[in-house]
Amino acid sequence: MPFAGGECKVGILNPHGDAAAPFKAVSFVKGGVLHVGVVGSERDAVFVDEILKELAATVEEVAARPSELLVVDGMFESAEQLPSA
Repeated sequence: MPFAGGECKVGILNPHGDAAAPFKAVSFVKGGVLHVGVVGSERDAVFVDEILKELAATVEEVAARPSELLVVDGMFESAEQLPSA
């Protein structure tokens, strides 16, 4: 594209590989450890902190009582019935 008597090249640089909007959360198990990641902007920082605290509390509660009844998508299952990873 012509610009100031020369040529201007336009490119897209996306060093992280994912856009900050919309906010996204991902999770996966690797080596028996649960990993959680989030992609968002700085304006999401308070929300991210709160949601991660809530997630950590939930995971700790489930891990502390593995044999109790769980509600999964509105269905009741005992932890022993859940597929192992």
